[in-house]
Amino acid sequence: MIAQMSFASLLLTFASVVPAGEIYISPSIRQVYARVEVSEDGRIDKVRFRNRMSEIVETALRERVLAWTFDPVMKDGVGVRATAILHITVDIERADIGLAGLTITDVIHAPEPVHTAAPEFTPRQADAGLRGLVVIRCHINYRGRCKDLGAVPSDTPPVLVSSALKAMAEWRFEPEFVGGAPVDTWLHVPFCFGETAAADSYHCPAPPKDISYSGPDSPLQFHWEGPGAL
Repeated sequence: MIAQMSFASLLLTFASVVPAGEIYISPSIRQVYARVEVSEDGRIDKVRFRNRMSEIVETALRERVLAWTFDPVMKDGVGVRATAILHITVDIERADIGLAGLTITDVIHAPEPVHTAAPEFTPRQADAGLRGLVVIRCHINYRGRCKDLGAVPSDTPPVLVSSALKAMAEWRFEPEFVGGAPVDTWLHVPFCFGETAAADSYHCPAPPKDISYSGPDSPLQFHWEGPGAL
């Protein structure tokens, strides 16, 4: 099936913005970045993980990645090589029992963030009850910079939308490559203001289901077998 970019696998792993610019991420979720080389016929023939992990996990994950494919990218009727960055979301239920309990929940390909900035969210705003989800749509150019920033319409307070836009403008990415040249792409990044680890915490609403996260102009179309145990 064609992998779509879901909220669980976006760059912040549906991270939450709390006062003082801190970011809370569920301790059971891990984002693994893998730089892959794609052959002329769409096969992944090289994998380099950006994260440190145990040998047994890396070996199993590498085997899975090498089985995934892309649609061949054609230029002037000839297939060309490509370099893509996979964002692999792994749910670690019990890290002390080897591979058992490790589940791949989602995989997408997208530029890798090399510099990020957290939106401003002050204690006063939190005490005032400001909450909400902001989804920023970013056009990443071949230099890895966010251009044509915009927010998906929502009921979130405008001050939080402005904060997310300002932070997103500072992000930098490593672009993907097709035929040796960097390519532009679109990306959606969610910021959930006010959610914490507390059981009675505010929880952001579900994202709109009609958003295409991978971007309509991406020359790379990725295929994988879907969620499952590692």
